[in-house]
Amino acid sequence: MVAPACWRWSAGSITLIKAVARAFRWRRMLETGRFGTINELAAAETINSSYVSRVLRLTLVAPVSSRRSSMGGSQAA
Repeated sequence: MVAPACWRWSAGSITLIKAVARAFRWRRMLETGRFGTINELAAAETINSSYVSRVLRLTLVAPVSSRRSSMGGSQAA
């Protein structure tokens, strides 16, 4: 996806986008069977399994909500 020139990205927005990308990557690894559990995935990534669990929840956020969050908005749809 290419962002329109009018979008302004803050450091927090970039952090959120990276976390969402990481979440979908991890979800794909779990769904394809590369890792059987969150604990196995966390061990392979050398991070805490509770962090992996929290980040994976980002895959459940509605696209409009995540787009608004990355743009700095907080209004309900």
